[in-house]
Amino acid sequence: MPEKVGAVLWQNDLRSYTQISESIAPEEIIPFLNDYADIVVSAIHGHAGDVLKLIGDGVLAIFAGKSRAAACLAAASSRSAAMPCAANPAPGALHARAGLRSGAVNLVVEARSEAPFS
Repeated sequence: MPEKVGAVLWQNDLRSYTQISESIAPEEIIPFLNDYADIVVSAIHGHAGDVLKLIGDGVLAIFAGKSRAAACLAAASSRSAAMPCAANPAPGALHARAGLRSGAVNLVVEARSEAPFS
């Protein structure tokens, strides 16, 4: 049964990720994405957010609570500030895009008995 909650949904991805992934060695892609995810997930958790999904270079997170918009913007700022520290195998600076949606959302929690991939 869905539960309606007030929240900010935050979607983020790297600009030009396809070009980056085509310009670096295949064995560098996973460590690069792991470093990027560590930075972004730490920023989200540091501001009381929860990661809903990681898909390649994309991140979907939710911020719920009294100061939702402020927490989401703080996480985005922290993530942007930390990006130059990521192991960047591609030349040039990394740029991320973020989209925000604030308001009521339907939250559905599913229990899984097994991992979706084996």
